[in-house]
Amino acid sequence: MGYIQLMNEQPWQEQGAYVLYWAHAAIRVRYNLALLQALELAREQQKRLCVVYQLVPQYPQANRRHFAFLLPGLAEFGDQLQKLGCDVEIICEQTNEQLLKKCELACAVVSDTSYLRYFREKQAFIAKQVPCQFYAVETNVVVPVQEAADKQAYSAGTFRPKITKQLSTYLQPMRDVKRLAKQHGSIRGMEWLDYQYFCETWGLATKVLPVASIGGEQAAQSQLSRFLHEGLAKYGQIATTFDESASSQLSAYLHFGHISPLDIALQVQNYPASQQTIDIFLEQLIVRRELAINFVYYCEKYDCYPEALPKWAQITLANHEHDHREYLYEYESFAQADTHDPIWNQAQKQLLVTGRMNNYMRMYWGKKVIEWTASYEQAWEYLLRLNDTYELDGRDPNGYVGVAWCFGLHDRAWAEREIFGKVRYMNETGIYKRQRAAKQKN
Repeated sequence: MGYIQLMNEQPWQEQGAYVLYWAHAAIRVRYNLALLQALELAREQQKRLCVVYQLVPQYPQANRRHFAFLLPGLAEFGDQLQKLGCDVEIICEQTNEQLLKKCELACAVVSDTSYLRYFREKQAFIAKQVPCQFYAVETNVVVPVQEAADKQAYSAGTFRPKITKQLSTYLQPMRDVKRLAKQHGSIRGMEWLDYQYFCETWGLATKVLPVASIGGEQAAQSQLSRFLHEGLAKYGQIATTFDESASSQLSAYLHFGHISPLDIALQVQNYPASQQTIDIFLEQLIVRRELAINFVYYCEKYDCYPEALPKWAQITLANHEHDHREYLYEYESFAQADTHDPIWNQAQKQLLVTGRMNNYMRMYWGKKVIEWTASYEQAWEYLLRLNDTYELDGRDPNGYVGVAWCFGLHDRAWAEREIFGKVRYMNETGIYKRQRAAKQKN
């Protein structure tokens, strides 16, 4: 199948005013295969390229924190597109009315692929409505999802050999985009990129405020550079310490499409570090990240309890759903980091302040919510809400898999115990071991 998929059976519309690139999941110029495809199509057919981005103020679970990260990146993206000779329009609407009008005037539409239900349904709907060719291009994975596997993978162990054998084909540099015209393009709708104006116009609540992290392609590349120079050599130690300087901190940039995983992988491969360290990082960037995409792509109810879980996990949890819980908390206690456990509270406070959490702590954090809520359904709901509300990379395949993993997804059965049944249990012992290791190292 490859990266590019024709989503309808409509013809090229010669009378159309432009080729339209509907940007959504890739807000960057560098290593953006969808943009490259749209530019080359426009050049080949001697048409203008119009790039449209649809801001949806009430996007599911999005809040001020997410828009504060997104909007500067959009402004940077628009500026770069203008310099390439593209006409850019930012539209802001809850419906698809303006977006459809833009598509109906096009010779052909190119869009980048997203894997979550909300956008897949929107993309399929638009593709059926437009009178011209509609292409979806996978530009936020290294290996196209259907090439990596033709069904939902059971675990990393079953997925790894399938995707690894594809890497020699797909882990290759991409052509640079070239200017479409000598003159700059136009841009409309820039007023929507003013954060205060946008939030006040749409009445976005102030409960979840922005964090210090800055979005955009330039910020993403700067963060990657910092990681290569300061963090990559120590990356393999993350499993045994809490050294944040060893973390790539690229997940939010990947989520918003400000950087390409292919670009990251190639820069890491070419950096003078040990092959073992590089392999450990690429395991997370490619195998684990694209395993999450495999899950949401093939599992229709990826966000539903218990349907998202393997049968063995569903059975063992059903057998323990009435087990006694020593502590019970409601959502607000979790959100405000107000539990009896200082370790859990510390992790939640990091999330509240920075919009991210240490990966190991994220697993412990999720397991404890299961242990301290009245039912598995409630724990599932709370975890998705906490993740999607406060994480900068919330509403992402990795987030859904992270929550489902706490309930047994992509894992095996362990020794049976209360509340968790045969689902893996975690306690503070592992945290203390890592804290001691970090102190000894320092």
